[in-house]
Amino acid sequence: TVTFIPQSDLRWSTVAKTFADTGFVATAGQLVIVDATGGARTATLPTAVGLAGMQFYVKKNDASGNAVTVATTGGQTIAGSATFSLATQHKYVRVESDGTNWQVVANN
Repeated sequence: TVTFIPQSDLRWSTVAKTFADTGFVATAGQLVIVDATGGARTATLPTAVGLAGMQFYVKKNDASGNAVTVATTGGQTIAGSATFSLATQHKYVRVESDGTNWQVVANN
């Protein structure tokens, strides 16, 4: 049995990023929609250390063949790998820090 507990305080804010955007730093609880039409993009997560429970959500929004790569810092991993690739339109990943690394809690 799975019980879903509604959390009225959980809200995702949305930020759309295009290929030309640089220097963007996402905040926890932010849905980052990436347009990689102009070329492959990399979204680098902050360190997972000290952020246990923090979540980030990254989605590839365009239909191009350019991948959006979600990367880590300092040798950390995303579900055991250094990166997570979003290769096709509407692919997404939602990650949560376990305090040491990033865990995938949802993806398609």
